[in-house]
Amino acid sequence: MELKSIIAIGLVVFIVAGLVFLYVRNRKKR
Repeated sequence: MELKSIIAIGLVVFIVAGLVFLYVRNRKKR
């Protein structure tokens, strides 16, 4: 695997994890 693809996948995973984290946090507030 190229370094670029590893970085790209890491970025996507990081963004998705952040969105899920915010979604769960907002849901628990209610």
